[in-house]
Amino acid sequence: MEIDKAIHCIESFDTEELKGIDFCDPYIISYPGLINACQLLIKDLGNKSILPISHLAYGWMPTIISYNEEGHEIDKFENLVCNATNINENGAAISLLNSLPNNSPVNNSWIGLSKVLHFINPDLFPIWDSRVAKCFNMVYPYQFNKKDTYIKYCEFISNNLDSEKVKVVKDIYESGSNYEISRVRALEFLLFTIGPKVNIDKV
Repeated sequence: MEIDKAIHCIESFDTEELKGIDFCDPYIISYPGLINACQLLIKDLGNKSILPISHLAYGWMPTIISYNEEGHEIDKFENLVCNATNINENGAAISLLNSLPNNSPVNNSWIGLSKVLHFINPDLFPIWDSRVAKCFNMVYPYQFNKKDTYIKYCEFISNNLDSEKVKVVKDIYESGSNYEISRVRALEFLLFTIGPKVNIDKV
């Protein structure tokens, strides 16, 4: 994971480009509804909300959702992930991630699990996907579909939330979409926007 490359991507990006984004896109419009739906599911179903939330998360992705139960204690996994809603600081978030299996039970995908965690607690868990990974000079699943990589990404996000560009992105996003987002979402969305423009140095 090339942190310096991601920093360079952020610093060199002209945030004026964000003003051309279509904030009526279903991807953006659906976001607050998904966050609210996940909170209601957790309140109503507790640990058993994690599989339905996973289905909601995969509604953003062209992949059929399933639990990979082989070698996993699903009840323990659901309990751990559901506890993410009670976490309010980064150290506790990293501890929770460290306690999860190396191979995600959610379709064996840390991209999918990152979305589940984000929907449960958008203030601490950023969304991780192949577009964002390009900012860190990664293009192949064997590079980015790993727990350790997601943890490093979470630490990167936490360490860069005070960037002036995060505030600018948050303001532009909220003005265009008419709803409030976390700083974590703002920084992840910035990387998501930059990703397709990034030239990979080496693989």
